[in-house]
Amino acid sequence: MLLLEMLQDGEDSHLDYVEKAIHNRNYTTYDFRAVGETTSTLTDEEHKANIRKGIAHCMRGDVFQIVLSRRFIQRYEGDDFKLYRALRSINPSPYLFYFDFGGFRIFGSSPETHCKIENGRATIDPIAGTTRRNGDKKIDAELTANLLADPKENAEHVMLVDLARNDLSCNCHDVQVEFYKEAQYYSHVIHLVSRVSGELNPKANPIKAFIDTFRPEP
Repeated sequence: MLLLEMLQDGEDSHLDYVEKAIHNRNYTTYDFRAVGETTSTLTDEEHKANIRKGIAHCMRGDVFQIVLSRRFIQRYEGDDFKLYRALRSINPSPYLFYFDFGGFRIFGSSPETHCKIENGRATIDPIAGTTRRNGDKKIDAELTANLLADPKENAEHVMLVDLARNDLSCNCHDVQVEFYKEAQYYSHVIHLVSRVSGELNPKANPIKAFIDTFRPEP
């Protein structure tokens, strides 16, 4: 676990209080339950129309990849931190986060290292290619073999590895693929994962190198 604290000049640190709270097992639990029906900002037909537009742009060669999304809204009652704790238990992942900004909160569970810069070396772990996990070793091995042989999953993985190489090349040299299309097993799914890394250029700014790995919005 990594704790970060931003202090003004002369301000005292309070990280010790946070550490004590984290290790405190005597906490009050609150109920959490969904209220009403789930709604979306787009209808099914509107979302399908966007998919058709995205496919058309890909076929014309306008873009390599389009990430289409739709927002779902669910009202609730109770403590959302309880939902986060359930997520930690059901879907344990390398990156677990909960940010409370007062008026809104962001939390989630992710296996993917988007970009890590450490000791002058930048690393991206592209994940593309996913299938369900059964839990039985023999069946999981068969599912992995099918995943590795799937043309669509392989095409997507190759594309993301190339994008990672291009992104790092903006600020790095000696860019290389450390491992390629490795099957990694998580609680509910099997992912295909690669690792691309490069040495930061002498005058490269680590913050800019990190920002440059994000896809620009249209």
